[in-house]
Amino acid sequence: MNKMNKIMLLVIISLLLCNLTSASLNIGMNIKDSFDLNEKISFSYTVSSDENLVVRYVKQIICPDAPPISAESEELNLSRGENYSGIYDYLTIYDSIEPQTCTAYVEILSPVQQKVEKTFTIDTLPSFSFDLEMEKSIFILGETIDLNYTSEVENPLITATLTSPSGKSKDIEIPSTLELEEIGTYGIDVQASKEGYKTIQVSRQIGVIEGGAEIVEGAPSVAKERAEEDSSNILLWILGIIVLVVLVIILVIIFLKRRREPGIEEMKVQN
Repeated sequence: MNKMNKIMLLVIISLLLCNLTSASLNIGMNIKDSFDLNEKISFSYTVSSDENLVVRYVKQIICPDAPPISAESEELNLSRGENYSGIYDYLTIYDSIEPQTCTAYVEILSPVQQKVEKTFTIDTLPSFSFDLEMEKSIFILGETIDLNYTSEVENPLITATLTSPSGKSKDIEIPSTLELEEIGTYGIDVQASKEGYKTIQVSRQIGVIEGGAEIVEGAPSVAKERAEEDSSNILLWILGIIVLVVLVIILVIIFLKRRREPGIEEMKVQN
């Protein structure tokens, strides 16, 4: 390539670049500064150009503690002076979403790179840690049960209900002590609240058995655990019988085979 051709090529490239960079893309975005519980998060946006362009762009909202929604690029044919408008919907704020700061943006990927973004807040009540404390989960009939709690906040308002194996319910206090008089599985449902925080729900099960019975922690139902143990023992007996029968059959086959072998040798000698 001679010198003149190189110069012409550089001129053409420069003209193309000048034409590309001179094309003005304008992005507008409108979004609220904050959103509350049960509100749908969304924003409107506009894209315009002073040239006829094919624009590839992406729109997205990113929240650190909310479900992500994947962003896919879109293609837009813009005419000179055209003002394209769109709306991006994210999600409706539900109770378990924590308060946080999010970012919404519209980004042009081609023919040039350009991005507009804005931040907003989700204004919901924060949650707090709360847990019911017991020494164990299975107790002997008549044994004293100490109920207590741990909480991230001081002096939460606590309401609790105890449901007996027969289905009867009564309100109980926490912290408190219980002496249960019915064998079976009990349910404890606790609700803890504090002004300025979400209400917390906690449920636990405890078992009450007769004195002298074996206590196995972590079992939701004593009766269910015993049934499962009996089923396991029966299965082991069945497997043992099957193995014994198979061994007997194998021994019989070996015995019969050995009895036949001498007879075969005698026939060979006679022949």
